[in-house]
Amino acid sequence: MAFVLMSASCRSSRSSVLASHDGSRPIAVLLYSSVWDLGIQSTLRIVVYEDGRVILATWEKEGGRVVCKHRTFSLAVSELKAVRRQVHELAVLRSLHSSYKALEDHWMVMDASHARMYVRDGWREAAVSVYALECVLHKLAGGMKLRPYEKGGSPPQFMSLYHRLETLAETPSSIAQLWTPHQVEVRLRDDFKHLPEQPVPWPKDWPTPGSSHALAQGNHSWNVLLDGTELPELRRLLPYADNETAVLMDGKKWAACWRPMMPGESKWWKAITSSR
Repeated sequence: MAFVLMSASCRSSRSSVLASHDGSRPIAVLLYSSVWDLGIQSTLRIVVYEDGRVILATWEKEGGRVVCKHRTFSLAVSELKAVRRQVHELAVLRSLHSSYKALEDHWMVMDASHARMYVRDGWREAAVSVYALECVLHKLAGGMKLRPYEKGGSPPQFMSLYHRLETLAETPSSIAQLWTPHQVEVRLRDDFKHLPEQPVPWPKDWPTPGSSHALAQGNHSWNVLLDGTELPELRRLLPYADNETAVLMDGKKWAACWRPMMPGESKWWKAITSSR
């Protein structure tokens, strides 16, 4: 599984609600976030919608490099029923907490990620976070063990749905077709002076921090939205979506990264952020 979190990544800002208001209703979402920042440093792994539509992230070779792309497919009726059953089992769990730890106390892991899951079962919503789950699962062969549920580890209902979602996220490209977002969010920063590469020119007809719809994120960061049809050109200029790339805008050097806007994302972000 390739959800690696980077210190200079461009992830969901949560406040970008200018898009993703198309009425899509997610029932299960899995993402990974940095221990330091849920907003900027979080990456969607997979989302399942109530109509059976799935959007997932993949890492594919392209021009000698590995890039993140998103694909989509629809679940069979039986598969959707199975997901709904597991969502229900987790959502109705009376003893469900908002956070758990995957590590035994004697293990020390720095800067591990949180596996965050959102589920919706009718009127019920739940957001659950498990710290260092991905790290532990990758290192089981080295002697690291999952913390038991009885000692503060994640509940079996979470793990059951987690493994199903991860399995669905590995759906091959022969089934899952490339997905184009309606909009793409670009984060622009003016305080990353350390970027060594020569900046690439920012297209003159694209929005800038001075645009009327630019959304400020503090004193040195702005978010702007591009139409999804601009994605091929954006990929050419900024091939690594989640890494900062130097761009030249109005004679000034900026750092830029981007991410696709997911349908219905405001629904799960509200639940995730309120559960922290």
